[in-house]
Amino acid sequence: MSECLRGSPATPVQTLTRFCLGILAAVLSLLPAAYAAYSRMAGHNTVNSVSLPREFTTGAELQWMFDLASWTEATDVGASPAREQQPGYFPLGNGRLFVGEGGDRPLNAIRGLWEPRVSRPWIAGQICPLLTGSGMRPLPWDRQKVAWPREAGVVFSESTADDATLRTWDFLHPRLPILFRLCDLDRGPRTSRRSLSLGLAFRGMTAVPGAETLMRAGDLRLRAGVWGGHAIWLPESELAPAGPGGAQWARDSEARRPALLVPFGRAHGTKTHQSTLFYLTVADSEAEERDLLAAVHDTQSALDPIEECQAEWSRWHRDGIALDCTDQRVADLITIQQSLIKAHQDARGALWQRDHSPYTSAREAVGPTRFMLRAGHTEEVKRALDFYYQACAAGAIRAKFGPDAALAPAAAAPNWRQLPVEEPGAAAPLILEHYWYWLYTGDLETVAAHYDLLRAALLGQKFDSQYRLPFHGDESYRFRSADFYRLEPDQLPDDYVSLDLLSADSAFEFVAAGAALARLARALGKRQDAERFRSLAARVRRATESLYWQADHGFFAPAMSRFSGELHQYPFANINLDPLWLGYWTPDDKGARNVLNALRWLWRENGTARATPTFGYATGMTPGMVLRNLAALDHAAAERALQGVLNAADRAGNFPEVLCPDGTALGRPGKQPIARLWEGGINAEAILYYLTGLEPDAPHDRLRLCPRLPSSWEHLDVAKMKVGGHDVALSVRSAEELTSYTITSAVPRELRCRLIVSLPDCELKAVGVNQGERLRPLEKLGLTRSYGRVRFALELLLHQDKPVQVRVQHTKPAAASTRLPTAQGPFPYRPPRVGAADTLLLTGSKQTAAAYRAQLGARLCVMDTNIAFPPSYLRAALKAPALRKVLLDVEHYPGAFKTPRYWTKGEGGRALRDFQARGGIIERVGNPSSRSGAEEGRK
Repeated sequence: MSECLRGSPATPVQTLTRFCLGILAAVLSLLPAAYAAYSRMAGHNTVNSVSLPREFTTGAELQWMFDLASWTEATDVGASPAREQQPGYFPLGNGRLFVGEGGDRPLNAIRGLWEPRVSRPWIAGQICPLLTGSGMRPLPWDRQKVAWPREAGVVFSESTADDATLRTWDFLHPRLPILFRLCDLDRGPRTSRRSLSLGLAFRGMTAVPGAETLMRAGDLRLRAGVWGGHAIWLPESELAPAGPGGAQWARDSEARRPALLVPFGRAHGTKTHQSTLFYLTVADSEAEERDLLAAVHDTQSALDPIEECQAEWSRWHRDGIALDCTDQRVADLITIQQSLIKAHQDARGALWQRDHSPYTSAREAVGPTRFMLRAGHTEEVKRALDFYYQACAAGAIRAKFGPDAALAPAAAAPNWRQLPVEEPGAAAPLILEHYWYWLYTGDLETVAAHYDLLRAALLGQKFDSQYRLPFHGDESYRFRSADFYRLEPDQLPDDYVSLDLLSADSAFEFVAAGAALARLARALGKRQDAERFRSLAARVRRATESLYWQADHGFFAPAMSRFSGELHQYPFANINLDPLWLGYWTPDDKGARNVLNALRWLWRENGTARATPTFGYATGMTPGMVLRNLAALDHAAAERALQGVLNAADRAGNFPEVLCPDGTALGRPGKQPIARLWEGGINAEAILYYLTGLEPDAPHDRLRLCPRLPSSWEHLDVAKMKVGGHDVALSVRSAEELTSYTITSAVPRELRCRLIVSLPDCELKAVGVNQGERLRPLEKLGLTRSYGRVRFALELLLHQDKPVQVRVQHTKPAAASTRLPTAQGPFPYRPPRVGAADTLLLTGSKQTAAAYRAQLGARLCVMDTNIAFPPSYLRAALKAPALRKVLLDVEHYPGAFKTPRYWTKGEGGRALRDFQARGGIIERVGNPSSRSGAEEGRK
């Protein structure tokens, strides 16, 4: 037994066997390291992917991930669109990091990262999804779809390749610069039998040598990885995404790019879903990167990040307005616009056009702030106002600030009289945003803290001797459309507004801002200031009414010459729609005439307006301004204008900078897509104003409501309309012969409500307030009828949680027309006043005009070539009986939207040759300066 315990001597065969097994064990033990070394030499290493802890695609508590808004973007490789449009653009932001998705093919590629510090440049590049098969060859995406899960701060996409469906959810950490992509791959019978890898390819980003998941963009560090595991890292991959858009990647000079792959292998048994969670951190130091990676890997579940993101965004949306209506697209659009504006706001409160401009502008914040106030997010607006105050306090009063803008301490009080007012358009946006904020919140403390800035901004505006103003510093509603006239010379316009003129728009803004600041000053007890502001605004108003109003046309001229007194007579949509939109006018007789007479030349049957009578393109905010104006007039055509706004949005619910003549978003293939806050805020605010008619007066605990339902709608429910401390809810129900309104306030204080009942034209039968109350006598309601609608007003008193119900019985409304009358034929441009002058000077220079006036006096008539006048205007001047000579100053500046050819082979040249044929003299004169009129005026 002892010999057995010690063991028998080994035979030669056994010895050889043991030796071989030992060698084999040693080799096997070295295989992982050897394979890893080989993998690194080959440019990759491999481990298994990580699965999610539960089957989230069927979990009831996560069904919000599939509750998609009605605004979606989809493409099918086999189908070609009737007209190339810019695909819908889906951006995400958390104040530290901003990313965009969509806007090109493949749809679910992430296009661009804007890094965490506002002071740093944006990171160009794309992160594109890959699904690779044998030989690491990408599979083409056959069909693609991108959408918004409602109120989640997440972008959802669904793509198919062969019979595999990839669903992704892209989102940001609520507070940190971390981007996540949650992926679920659902495989059919064919792809289940194949070994697949899912991954991301990075374009425009350079892999750090020797590192497996680290990239650089400038001096920023980008770390990519997979939660809970590793992946194949290809620092110099030649992989390009397949399918639409992939060919462009392959053509790029930067052919080799980093890629991160998760090997899924083959599907086993009935398990067809395979999931993983990618992440990307953006940091500017190793220490920050370590903190961000710890935040990623400290989570207990791969689903924790997306649940935290959704909870944060859902809570934020619950604090704002809630809209439920017959048309789900309208309700979704209001939610999307809130998310977009919030995504663009940085940690300091500034609203940045992150994907478009390297600056923040108080002017471009007018639309977003006005909408966010109406949507109930007043705290976000206060943060923006505080930012602009502190930025101005740090050096100068202006509307625009770069990414490196310094902020003065919150308690700092500079000598505002010594700070320059650098931009002519700074006063109006700053003042009006504070004024609207006060009307919605009643917060006079913020106004008082910022009052000296507002005062200095208004008084720092420069007028000429006639109280006229130049165009302000940022004509965002004009530049892009003007670019479309870089066509053939004969296609140049004769009805577009030149910046080198004096601006009615600036005058409207100043008057509205002056009246608003006067009211704020009175509320603060500064009566002397209030009178000064009121008086100054009144002087500018009188000058504007006298100089710009065209009684024969029935609307304001949008601009006038600096030196000849000529008016640009054509209507211009965004200028003629400005007075009612700003509050320069109430919708009285003259205010209504300006809008309706201008729209006679601009209105389109699709519910929008062209920029000018002959220019089909328009800016992206034009539909909202049309809707806002028609709603203010309570016009039946506002219903059609609502559809114009909806049609103007892209397929993600964004609004573009430029609209095509058919009123849809202009495609800009190959260019970086953007989300336009200015246009989106204006258009979304107009929708809410049309539906509710809310006009707040929080300082006095009162409001006005004028609900309007499109003819096809049956219900409208709006909650969380905030007026001061009040949360007001409105419910409207519409049937053929009964319309009811229910209004509720949720705070103890009384709230006075003026309800304007507005219905399509009908006959009233009975009006009652609250059940059991005596009916209101119809003859005492003060009914009015105009623009296809009947209306009357009721004064109501709201108490906490005591709904007030108004029931209106009426006949079946008549089918009111939603069209506007439009003018036919060419615009009747008035001829110039040449009088008895024998010499005509054609120039764009104020300096040249002054020099010849000094020589010729009353013998001289001046025509400003900064005005884009029609050929008939020039011909009428040349036919004046007393005219003998033309002084032609067009060598340096041929005129607004004119080329030198205009004065040779074009209309101008033909008119001048006809003048010579009649015996007239043409003398070409030199312009003492090549500067344009606007430059001379500012100098």
